[in-house]
Amino acid sequence: PLCFQALKNLPDHGFGASKTLGMLALAYLGWLGAMLGWTTFTRAWLVAFTILLGFVSYLAWQKQKDELRTFFHQNLRLIVCWELCFAIVGATFLTIRAYNPEIYWGEKPMDFSFLNSFLRAETFPPEEPWFAGARLNYYCFGFVMAAAAGKLTQTTPGVLYNLAPGTISAHVFVLTLRISQVVSPR
Repeated sequence: PLCFQALKNLPDHGFGASKTLGMLALAYLGWLGAMLGWTTFTRAWLVAFTILLGFVSYLAWQKQKDELRTFFHQNLRLIVCWELCFAIVGATFLTIRAYNPEIYWGEKPMDFSFLNSFLRAETFPPEEPWFAGARLNYYCFGFVMAAAAGKLTQTTPGVLYNLAPGTISAHVFVLTLRISQVVSPR
């Protein structure tokens, strides 16, 4: 409902971007609160932010429910297409990952240690896993998103590490497809 209202100039009223924007909003609220010291990056706060986002979405839905119902009935094929794109790309990348889930070569140990730092962190920046006593100042919002999802769902780090690339790839694919339609409409 929030994307529908904010992105109504797009042909799909933001439906293609809504899943990604919802995850970004949740991770951003968790990160911002912990970074500013207002909250902690814990499951309890992530649940609270999820409830807050859900409540605000509910209010937006109440305000435009007839328009939303009409849109969904008229665009069911488009909505199913977006969901299938997300599911197929996610499943493809998860299948590839399933053939090589080990975390012991290349940059996987470093990535896994970063993910664990974010999963353990309650404040930001988290501790640097390779340099004791230092803080991890790194390009890390992807880890924040994965850690937020992992903390919220209580997924173990090894499973989360292998689910994240497929999920992020699906988000990127759908957003890229969405952007390409906006830039070069037919």
